[in-house]
Amino acid sequence: MKFRFLFIFICTPFYLLSQPHKTTWMCGVQTNSGFILGETKIPKFAPGGGAFFQAQFGNKFSGCLSFDYLQYAGSKYENQLEFDAFSNAFLKKENFTFTSKSLQMDFTLGWNLLSGIQKKHTQLYLLAGIGIADFHSKALFLDGRDSLYDWMSNQRISNPAHGSTVEETYEGIHMIIPVGLQYNLQMNQRAVIGIQAKYFYEHTDDIDVLNSAIWTNKWFDSLLQFNFRFAYLL
Repeated sequence: MKFRFLFIFICTPFYLLSQPHKTTWMCGVQTNSGFILGETKIPKFAPGGGAFFQAQFGNKFSGCLSFDYLQYAGSKYENQLEFDAFSNAFLKKENFTFTSKSLQMDFTLGWNLLSGIQKKHTQLYLLAGIGIADFHSKALFLDGRDSLYDWMSNQRISNPAHGSTVEETYEGIHMIIPVGLQYNLQMNQRAVIGIQAKYFYEHTDDIDVLNSAIWTNKWFDSLLQFNFRFAYLL
């Protein structure tokens, strides 16, 4: 299934380039803010920035390659009582806080919802795409786990870190699937400004270093990102 998505998003731009319409190229920079949607009850807005390259195929479609860097954060101050039977990831992590530095690359295709209105200098794109993200996460918490499960001996053992502050880390590269909206306004012959909102689906529960059991219906983390963009028409 992943390879089908990848094949579609690689071949579609070449198909659009082969069609008899005007293609407009632009490059630009963007400022980012956003937060992670996971087990943390108090997500904090993530500052960041990035760059992008975009092609507009006539007045109907667009393709955009974006590179972004953000630092996500969040906290969960109540006691965590859920138990992950598969990895024994946690059993009471108190005063939990985390940060995650993320380097993201994604390619999105856009369909201009205003193409039928013939707004030459204004576009509103419905976006969908695919990408990858590299996460480096760190969590701090007061360890309330009185025992841990030892898979080698198949029994529970006492937790030597019980009652002390513990740091856990996670690093990983994951596929991301963005969907969202983008509004562009052409100011003059060369300058374009825009705003963008994207939701990223991810097939992982490790970014906030706080795993949940499958039956809680909170299995995967996701990202919500807002961008303000400035582009130069080539």
